[in-house]
Amino acid sequence: MINFFRRIRKQLADDNKPLKYMRYAIGEIVLVMIGILLALQVNNWNEVRKSKIKAEIFKEKIISDLINDTLNIETQIGLAKNYKKNIQGYYKFFESGNKPIGILIDSALKVPTPLYRYHPINFTFLGMQSSGNLELLTERESHSLMELSNTQKQAQIIFEKKVSEYFDNKIERGKYLENDLSDSDFYDIIGVEPDDKDLINGLKYQHHMLMVNDEIHGTMIEQGEIIKEESKRIIALLKAKQN
Repeated sequence: MINFFRRIRKQLADDNKPLKYMRYAIGEIVLVMIGILLALQVNNWNEVRKSKIKAEIFKEKIISDLINDTLNIETQIGLAKNYKKNIQGYYKFFESGNKPIGILIDSALKVPTPLYRYHPINFTFLGMQSSGNLELLTERESHSLMELSNTQKQAQIIFEKKVSEYFDNKIERGKYLENDLSDSDFYDIIGVEPDDKDLINGLKYQHHMLMVNDEIHGTMIEQGEIIKEESKRIIALLKAKQN
């Protein structure tokens, strides 16, 4: 196209001999500028195209992370609900009254009290954040992911606090109750009558452990549902076609 304009310009310049060289020089400058502008435009289009492709790749990875995190949360919520039922079942047994303390202690110690922490699957988002690639997303997308990340961090803080509280009570319980692996009763074997006060204190801290464990499961259910809903909303946002 530039050669086409150049032929026309040369022909026009030849019709007026005194101004031929001046017109030719000016025309050359104009053509060079047009060529530069066209090259810049093509380069910009190419860069925009590359950015869109890169953004789509990141979005697909983020969606995969969110789906896997949601599936993990759903599994943990199901387990948490079952564990809460076990704890509530023990307390119903305890509150029925008229049970020897030894029976209560044995029953309390048999209640499963698993501990777990929440580790969000958000590797892609964290990688984009550290590498400065969040700019590839729209403002709404990046803002939504930041809000989700803050919710996940808050859930992690709550879990860490509850787990720490659980272990504090476990240490206190250990001061009053035996922690050996024998199936037999420790006190019967050695022929010593235990101090009821110690057993009561031990049962008290076991109850504290059950309470904290119940709160951990409740946190999993409550925070898990919040994170699931936020994740589903972001997945829909990332999948939506941008105008």
